[in-house]
Formats: sequence, structure tokens, C-alpha cells
Amino acid sequence: MKRIFELYLELGCVAKLKDRLDREGLRSKVRRSKAGQRSGGSSYSRGALYCLLQNPIYVGKVRHRDAIYAGEHAGVIPEQLWDKVQERLRANCKTRRTGSNAKSPSLLVGLLFDPDGNRFTPFHADRRGKRYRYYVSQAKIQGRSTGHGSPIRVPARDIEEIVCSRIQSLLRSPEELLHATGAEGNDAAACKLFITAGKHLAKTWPSRSTSEQREFLCNVIGRIDVHETELQMAVVQSALRAVLLGEQSAHDGKSLQDVFTITIDARVKRCGWEVRLVVPAGTGTQMPNRPVLPLIKAVARVHRWPEKIMCGEFQSRQSIAQFAKVDQRYAGRILQFAFLAPDIVEAILEGRQPADLTVQRLLRGFPLSWAEQRKELDFVSES
Repeated sequence: MKRIFELYLELGCVAKLKDRLDREGLRSKVRRSKAGQRSGGSSYSRGALYCLLQNPIYVGKVRHRDAIYAGEHAGVIPEQLWDKVQERLRANCKTRRTGSNAKSPSLLVGLLFDPDGNRFTPFHADRRGKRYRYYVSQAKIQGRSTGHGSPIRVPARDIEEIVCSRIQSLLRSPEELLHATGAEGNDAAACKLFITAGKHLAKTWPSRSTSEQREFLCNVIGRIDVHETELQMAVVQSALRAVLLGEQSAHDGKSLQDVFTITIDARVKRCGWEVRLVVPAGTGTQMPNRPVLPLIKAVARVHRWPEKIMCGEFQSRQSIAQFAKVDQRYAGRILQFAFLAPDIVEAILEGRQPADLTVQRLLRGFPLSWAEQRKELDFVSES
């Protein structure tokens, strides 16, 4: 038995421990009942190993419900070894919960649900060397039907950015934060403490690691229901208060009594090869800038074409194509990009274009009037 505990500390993983025990031929103890029935003598399962490593009976103690008491028997492993194993188990559990060891961490895993209560699971697809991450409803994965209008797939990066942006907005707003924590009736000193902690957390949020952000979200958010045109985020008030006060917080995700619900307008929309989550302008949810390389290349390529045409350097579409080293038909189609409004071009170069604006959409044509362009292409005028 001591060998199993020592191997776990050496390998640091129950899955690796199981493989090692199988290779060494270590099996569970063979037992025979009074009726002569034989049990045991089989390889350890991962579940059995987790139970074994957490069973205090091997260190001379017994567990009753949530408490551990000294037993009347002697332990078979040193208490120091037991303590190290429990510490490693807790650390591994936290790593799995926060996703800090994942190659592509999914901030919202375990928090997203469709209107029918089906959980969303992380999923990815690769196309032309680019990875697209999604959250997919378990109903879709299991081949079950969903309710009318229930989203079955949402883009991971978009929904993570939307949720994080909204959380930062909540933390920066004193009035909304006091509502979310249920602290409106508290004294001024307590309210000031919550507000100061919220502003500090919002300010430092971008510099926090993915695992730290995920730990906060898992502690504070009970669930996020994904609807066809909106997200409903349930913030657990007692958990948010505890986190802001620097206390340990944990909710079971089942009994969410003290909840502050945040509704975010957002809808799933196909944009070229991608599926995007689009937030309507003017809703208060700020999306990070996201430069789109094909758009930037197309706009930058045609930037000086009109000037060269006026100077006589380009005599035809063929000469343009030869200069740009592109197909003649393609050159003719993207030539219209040279007549985009300057502020639209600037927004594209900075990644501030609408989420569904693609090269394909621009190729379908747009008005020459700059005002009409802004309206048709969903650019919000800043004037």
C-alpha cells in the first residue's frame, strides 16, 4: 500500500499511476466471502485509486461524514506521506477546475447551458492551419433534439470576451456592483470596501492569468444560459461578496438562492467560414479590437490604386493585376474597396469593424456614399 502512495507522489497523476501499476502487475487484494465467493484480484481503476488515496484508514484514522477521527488501529503509511499525497491531490483538483494545464483553456467550461438545460462542452475544429474553438451543446453531441431557437454551438473566444467584458463593467460600476453583492443596505464603510475592491479587480483583470480569471468566474458565476438572442448570467451574490473581501468562496451550482441576473444582448451569426457571436451596437458591452488579416490585406492593397490610375500608371484591369500579382478578376472586384470611407478603412486597420464584416460581404457591393456605407455596413458614426 505504501508503494502506491509513493508512486503517486513520484508520478503526480492518477492516470499515470494506474498505467504503472498495470505494468508492474499490482492488483487489488483477493477476498473470499463466507459463502466462498471470490472478489478482488483485478487491476485498479482510476476511481478506485482516487478513493484509496483519500481514505484515512491507511494512516490510522476513520472518516464519518465530513469529519475525520483517530482510529483504534495502527496506520500502514506514515502520516507525513499521507499529508503530501492529500496536498498533491488538492493541487491537481484545482488545476483541473481552473484549466491552467490546458493547451487551449476554456474559461467558461461547466458554466454554459442552453435553454433546455443541456451543458455546453468545449470543442475545436482546424481549417487551413487555423484553430476555431467552440462550445457545443451536449444535446447536439449526443444526437438529441433541442428546443426551437436553442443555440447548439457558440464561438468560444467571442462568448469568453463578452462575459469578461461584462464582468469588468460590473466591477467598475459602483451602483451595479452594490446591487450585485446585495450590499445596498450595508454601512458606508462596507460599501466603500466593495467598490474599491471591484475597481482594483477590474483594473488588474487583463493582466491576470487564464487560470486566475477562470477561478474567479467559477467562484462567482452560478451559470450562464445561452439563448438565441441573449445571454443570462447568474452572479451568486454571497460568492461575489466573499471574493471581494478576499475570503474563500464556493457554491455547489445547484442551490442558487441569492442570484443577481445580468442579461447580455448577443446573437449567433455566420460570418464567412466562422460562426460569430454578435453584440448589437449601443448595448454597453465593449468587444476587444480584432484585426481581420484578409480584410486588412484587401484594403491595404487597393489603397493607392486610384492615384496610380489617375496618373496613368494603370491602363487597365490587367495592368493592375500584374502589378498586384493577383488574379485579374479578383483585382477588378476589390478595386471598389478603394472607395470606402476613410473612417471605415481606419476601423478595419485597427480591428474595430463589425463582427460580421468580411471580404465576402464587401465583395457583394456597397454604396459610394460614405454615409450610406456606414449605414449599410453597420458602422456607428462617431460624429
